[in-house]
Amino acid sequence: MPDYWTIALGLLVGIVAVAMIVQIALWLAIYGVARRVQARVQRSMTGVRELSKLSREMIAENQDAARGIAGHSAAIGKMVLQDARVIGRFSEDLRHGIHTEREHAGVVIEDARRRVSETAQIVNRGVTAPFRGVAQGIHRAVRFFEQHAA
Repeated sequence: MPDYWTIALGLLVGIVAVAMIVQIALWLAIYGVARRVQARVQRSMTGVRELSKLSREMIAENQDAARGIAGHSAAIGKMVLQDARVIGRFSEDLRHGIHTEREHAGVVIEDARRRVSETAQIVNRGVTAPFRGVAQGIHRAVRFFEQHAA
């Protein structure tokens, strides 16, 4: 009768051997992929290095112009800020002037209205008083004739 332990141990050793072979195959595949990725990265790095070198050269060439532009921009910003302050003060003065003129216009309009009203009352009393007197006289005369004629 065969020894079951020997067969089981043999199968286990066979499975472990197959697993080791598969693991070695995977390691070799990973190594091959890593080598291909490394080769692509090295090819890309030459292009990146050239681009970096070109950009450094362009920055070096245009550095003075960029500093000049930055200086001019700062000067323009200062002028704009000063102009904004002047405009702000002018606006405040203008608002104050408009407010003062509105108040003055209100006083002038009220004074003119009062003067027109007073003048109208004086004219009304001066012109209508004689007519009232005449009207009252006519009324009294009519009443007088009515009383004495009847």
